[in-house]
Amino acid sequence: MATCHVCSRELKEGTTTLTFHEDGLVISVSHIPALVCECGESQIKAPVAEYVSDLVDEILAFERAQREKAARWIPVREIALGLAG
Repeated sequence: MATCHVCSRELKEGTTTLTFHEDGLVISVSHIPALVCECGESQIKAPVAEYVSDLVDEILAFERAQREKAARWIPVREIALGLAG
């Protein structure tokens, strides 16, 4: 049984959302598998966290490349992704 590091209650299987902010861009990734607590805290397993991190890095790299091209670039302020189970 995993417990919350904040309130010591039992963690249960569920999902969470992470939001990243960089260079005026907001990337929100929802439905991330996680262990969640009633208090709102969540723990994401390392392979899932690495997957989400790689995904966000790819989006940021694409956005940087588009900004460097400057031609025909449409500024994006927010990207929302949902992971399916």
